[in-house]
Amino acid sequence: MKNHVMVDGQLLQTNKKYSQLKQRQKEKIYQWMFEAYKMKYLELGKFPDTADDEAIISEVLERIDEAGIWIPDGEVYKHFRSIRGNLRKRINREKYPDKEVKKKTDKKPREQAIEELTTMLVYLTRFQQSNDYCRYIENSWKGYDHNTIEVLSEKDILYLPPKSSCIYMTEDGKAAARKLLEEYGLCDKDLLEQFEFRNILPEETDQAIAIEHECFPPNEACSPEDITCRIHNAPELFLVAVDRDTGLIAGFVNGLSTNEWQFRDEFFTNADLYDPAGRNIMLLGLDVLPEYRGQGLASELMYQYLRREHEKRSKFDQHGMALLTCHKEKVKMYQKMGFMDRGISGSTWGGEEWHEMSCSI
Repeated sequence: MKNHVMVDGQLLQTNKKYSQLKQRQKEKIYQWMFEAYKMKYLELGKFPDTADDEAIISEVLERIDEAGIWIPDGEVYKHFRSIRGNLRKRINREKYPDKEVKKKTDKKPREQAIEELTTMLVYLTRFQQSNDYCRYIENSWKGYDHNTIEVLSEKDILYLPPKSSCIYMTEDGKAAARKLLEEYGLCDKDLLEQFEFRNILPEETDQAIAIEHECFPPNEACSPEDITCRIHNAPELFLVAVDRDTGLIAGFVNGLSTNEWQFRDEFFTNADLYDPAGRNIMLLGLDVLPEYRGQGLASELMYQYLRREHEKRSKFDQHGMALLTCHKEKVKMYQKMGFMDRGISGSTWGGEEWHEMSCSI
């Protein structure tokens, strides 16, 4: 039988996903992960980093095997990486229990509570549009208290399109919601728990250069000088995902704004082509370190990048395009992100043939 193997008289599914485990099994594995993570924390006297993953997961895998639970090792590793931030928070809560307790005198007014809870619910229940035109847009259903929605709209937390059954959360609104989740001790999506998404800092330039040269072959990687100039000229167009446990960059997407409508190789080498008022974005690299691949980080980086650029232009009732080049084997990946294949590009970067892709922003 395809994707199955017989082991000790049992037929096991080789492509089984973590999500297919029973809830009780998930709860057991979560507790084993926490215990192993905490034991390593106590042993080291500090929070474990990614170099300690193998030792922690080895203990968990032993307990999974003893309990007779079947799940591929890779799924266990992937799930552990996604909840590492949650485990760290749980240890902090155990260390500082007083921070979790609110005095009765600290109670919030009812109206404030409704606004905050609505903000968090809209944020947590948002979903991505499935159409090909702008797949990165997120919206929520409009089924909340009307007056509260109006107030949040006036505060620029939400946007209410006319004659629509959906509401949209602004980027400022999402930032406010994430702060509230932290305050209330609630979890976000796994990727947003594990990574912080923000503009690059000048002191992170060396990290970006190293990642670029690990993700691309020598003939395709941008030079250290070009990366440095790009970060200096347009840091607001250089979005990074920072691992909350290590404080290091796990991946990034970057580009330059322009009023040009076709991609050309000079954008890779000349950061002075950057036009702050440009309506289009030439995307110059989507880089994710190998150890962080396979969990949707590249898509999350791209969606966040496109959403915030879309919002910037919407404020001025302006529209533009995001353009990039990729090899033929990556075309489907970018199409899933909402990009359209415009055929063979005029780019000959690195002596290679490229497809040009575009997405409306």
